[in-house]
Amino acid sequence: MKKFGFIGYGNMGRSLVMGFYGIGYSKEAIYVYDKDTHKTEGIKFKIVSGIEDIVKYSDYIWICVKPNNRNEVFTEIREAFDKSDLDTSEKIIVSIMAGVSIATIEDGIKKPIKVIRIM
Repeated sequence: MKKFGFIGYGNMGRSLVMGFYGIGYSKEAIYVYDKDTHKTEGIKFKIVSGIEDIVKYSDYIWICVKPNNRNEVFTEIREAFDKSDLDTSEKIIVSIMAGVSIATIEDGIKKPIKVIRIM
C-alpha cells in the first residue's frame, strides 16, 4: 500500500487529505504534519512530529505550504534524507506551492528525487 505524507495542513492540505480518504485510502496510509499543532488536533489520520517522519514513512511527500515557507521545508527534507539511508529514487515529491518551479524544488532539496508540480 502506497503511503502519502502531507507537510502542511491548511486549507489545501486538508482538502487533499480528505480527498484521498474520500476515494478510499485508509487512515493508515495518510501521514500529516503541520508546525501549527492546533491544526491537526483531533484528526483521524497519522499525525507525525516532524518532516523527518513524513520523509521516512511516505512514498509520496506532498508539500502543501505557502511558497514563502519553502526554504525551511526544503532544508528539513534534505536533512531527513541525510540522516537516513532512504533511497530517494523510491520517493516522489508533489508540490502544490504556487509559482515554485520544479528546478527550485530540486535545487532546494539537493537530492536526486522525482518531483511533480501541480500549481
